[in-house]
Amino acid sequence: MVVTRGNSHVKIQALDINYKSYQCSQCDQAFTKGCHLIEHLEIHVEEKQKVYSDNGLLLKHLTIYTFKKPYQHNHCDKYLSKGSHVKSHLTTYKGEKPYQCKECDKSYTQKRYLVKHHSVHTGENPYPCSECGKAFIQKQNLVNHQRTHTGEKPYPCSVCNQAFSQKGSLNRHMKTHTCERPYQCNHCDNAFSLRSTLLEHLSKHTGNKLYQCSNCNKAFSRSIYLKYHMRVHNGEKRYQCNHCDNAYTKNRGLKRHMKTLSGEKPYQCKECDKAFLRSDHLKRHIRMHTGEKPYQCSHCDKTFSEKRHLKQHLKLLSGVKPYQCTDCDKAYTQKHSLVIHQRTHTGETHNGEKNI
Repeated sequence: MVVTRGNSHVKIQALDINYKSYQCSQCDQAFTKGCHLIEHLEIHVEEKQKVYSDNGLLLKHLTIYTFKKPYQHNHCDKYLSKGSHVKSHLTTYKGEKPYQCKECDKSYTQKRYLVKHHSVHTGENPYPCSECGKAFIQKQNLVNHQRTHTGEKPYPCSVCNQAFSQKGSLNRHMKTHTCERPYQCNHCDNAFSLRSTLLEHLSKHTGNKLYQCSNCNKAFSRSIYLKYHMRVHNGEKRYQCNHCDNAYTKNRGLKRHMKTLSGEKPYQCKECDKAFLRSDHLKRHIRMHTGEKPYQCSHCDKTFSEKRHLKQHLKLLSGVKPYQCTDCDKAYTQKHSLVIHQRTHTGETHNGEKNI
């Protein structure tokens, strides 16, 4: 893969040998990590000696290559990529909210938040989507939304081959290529490049899931997971197969379906001749060879090779039986036990035939 970065035409070439290697096209050096290549590129930036009339423009130019944020807030450890962002961050740090709503007592740190809030009072959404009718407060929100219909991803990563529909998504992704891990877990030694990844990780320690579905009892560690889940309730399946009538709530569901149609099984077990459609299925299968049981019950000494088996075990211990028969008062801890039981009412056998 060869990518041209900015106006300087510094190319990054990723070579796939035994592992992903990042080759600099300006010299013979190669690196195992993208972040090391990024640091190396600073040498070539200096060699080009691009001249700017303003020091601030020079700093902004350098961030294109290094992803470093040169502006530090004096009162905390936060770094920012633009001087204007320091001013916005300062109001947040001080707790100032200079933008006051005239209709209610709410106030905001930035003007754009106030503009967005005004629609609560006016009910105005002046930017409708021509494809689905959904309307938005701001034109940029409509532009971002329309990309879900067109599939357009105008923001490519200059280090790998990923592309994104929104600039913010690209900015978050670029952090994964740096060696910086500023978000440290206070329960273990893990550190993360993104705050959202840390929050997701913390839920494994605390068990807290902040995002609750208003239609059912399910809760999620990230807002995006709740967003995907809500499609189950509203019946939205935006990812349609071109070869059949199947449609999916998530793009990954469609991708898995397409692999099923093609018969592709890219994940091969090294111990036997079995192959799998998904990497997690291979990982689960490998435990049959290794005997690994990573899921430990917190109430007894039992361990399990699969997470679902631990969940079933915990239901048995709790005595909770969420699967209730609609024809009698019997209830079960597992769904398949309820399905088997319901055959006693319908007369259906395990192969779908009726008993006469």
